[in-house]
Amino acid sequence: MLGGDDGPVAGDLSIRNTDSEGHTVAISVDKTSDDDDGVPTGATTDTPEAEPIWERTDEYRVASDEHTVVSGFLEEAGAFFVQVRIEGGNRSAQGWIGLYDASGGSVAEDYLEVSIAEGDRLRLSAQVVGA
Repeated sequence: MLGGDDGPVAGDLSIRNTDSEGHTVAISVDKTSDDDDGVPTGATTDTPEAEPIWERTDEYRVASDEHTVVSGFLEEAGAFFVQVRIEGGNRSAQGWIGLYDASGGSVAEDYLEVSIAEGDRLRLSAQVVGA
C-alpha cells in the first residue's frame, strides 16, 4: 500500500515531507456526492453542510525528507471534502476534490497531494497526474 517515488496515479495520496523533522499526518475524507461535479464552485474550502455518504480517517508517519504514495486512496468517483492535520493539531489544511470515472472502473486524472515544509507549513491540493 505504501510506495516510494514511483509517482502517484489517479486516486492516490502523495505525502511529501521536506521538513527537517518527521510528522504524523491525519487525513479525513468525507464523500459528499456520487457526482464528481458536486464540488462547490470557486476556490472554496468551506466545510460541507450535508451529512456525508461515508467518512474515513487515516494516519501516516512520514520521516524527514520522505515522499510516500498511498496507492488507491480514493477509488471511486464523486465529490470529496478533505481535511489534513499534522500532529498536535496546530497545523491543518482542507479542500475539495472531484474524481470522475475512468474506463476500467477506476478514477481518472487527479490525486491528492499533501506537502509539509520547514516550519510546519502544510499544504493540501488536487494535482493532475503527469502535470
